[in-house]
Amino acid sequence: MATLTIRNLADATHQALRERAAKKGLSMEEEARQVLAEATQTASPDLRRRRAMEAAESLRAALRAANGGVLPTGVVDEFIAERRAEAAREEAEYAVRER
Repeated sequence: MATLTIRNLADATHQALRERAAKKGLSMEEEARQVLAEATQTASPDLRRRRAMEAAESLRAALRAANGGVLPTGVVDEFIAERRAEAAREEAEYAVRER
């Protein structure tokens, strides 16, 4: 493996990398490797899988936060039922106007 030294890195960039790594529970070095791998599109299948899992967990956490700590269920069924009811109302309104 190669070694890379980066000189004259802006303090703000260094701090942002430190915070980004901390949020993921990674070292700055690992986070920098991931950022560079992503930027050069040479991420390993394991890294892509880990990122996908992190994104999925982040989405689940956001859904829980938006729904009182519980993952919503039946959302698609509810949406379809609402849309069908709306279509029935629109159809009834149209029939009244046509008379």
